[in-house]
Amino acid sequence: MKKTTCKSMGGACDTEIAAETPEAMGEACKTHVMEQISAGNDAHKAAVAAWKKRSEEENQKWYADFKSNFDNLPEA
Repeated sequence: MKKTTCKSMGGACDTEIAAETPEAMGEACKTHVMEQISAGNDAHKAAVAAWKKRSEEENQKWYADFKSNFDNLPEA
């Protein structure tokens, strides 16, 4: 299992996100961010807004880089 932070995935905080696969980590981060937004966290709202402003190509490149570097993340 690998770990990273919400912030390193484009979020707004240092909450640790851990998962077995890049896809599972993405889903875990998404769940965390949505929970924070539901709780009224403006920093996470801003992070999502910034993510949405990026082009589809930029988001695809980010995700491809994330997947290719997943194995280099620290163990949880």
